This record gives sequence, structure tokens and C-alpha cells, in this order.
Amino acid sequence: MATVHFDPEAYAKAGRCPWTFFAFPRSLADHDGLPRDPDARGLLGAVRDLGVPVAVWANAATPSTVYYACPYESRDALDDALVTLAAQGRWESGSVSQLSERLFEVAAQSPEPPDAMDSR
Repeated sequence: MATVHFDPEAYAKAGRCPWTFFAFPRSLADHDGLPRDPDARGLLGAVRDLGVPVAVWANAATPSTVYYACPYESRDALDDALVTLAAQGRWESGSVSQLSERLFEVAAQSPEPPDAMDSR
């Protein structure tokens, strides 16, 4: 995956609100905060490959949820990237939210695993 030049935590501390577009349960994250799900990882890589500065963001306000976030100013570029991915047949319109919902359902039906993010 491309190098990320966006730190959502620093962005938020500077008084700006990162633009979140994907959420998944922290219980499904690995020790780097990335989702274990290959489709969710693919989404992150695909959007980054199209030049959108996207990072994985876990914050104290929502401790059980991790987000993909970009700078607020990049939201139009993000929308364009998602349209491009849909046109390429890599993602269907609406599939980002469906993937997020599926991951929350998986987490709700699974016993709570140890928090891999705490082991970093």
C-alpha cells in the first residue's frame, strides 16, 4: 500500500475533523489497527492507489470502532475515487457501507477476542 501522509489524530488535535468514510469494529483489527478482512484492506489500498490521503484512525471518542479517514478537504477526491472504483468494477455503489455493516455483524456474533491493537 502507498505511504500515508495524513495523520488523522494530529489533524483532529489541530481543530479539524477528519472525514471518515468506513468504520469497522476494533475487535477485528490487527496489531497495526488494520482490519483482518481482505475486502476492507483492499478498499484502503485501492483508495490510496488513486492518490487519496487515507489513514486508519482509532480515537478515544469511539474506542470500539476504527475508521478510514481522509482530510476534510479531500472528500471530493475520495468521492471521485469511489466512483472510479465502481466504474472499474472493483466496488459496487453502496458496497462500502455494506462491508462495514457486515463486519459489525460478524463482530456481534463472535466472542470478544483479545484486543490486538493493545499489543502494539
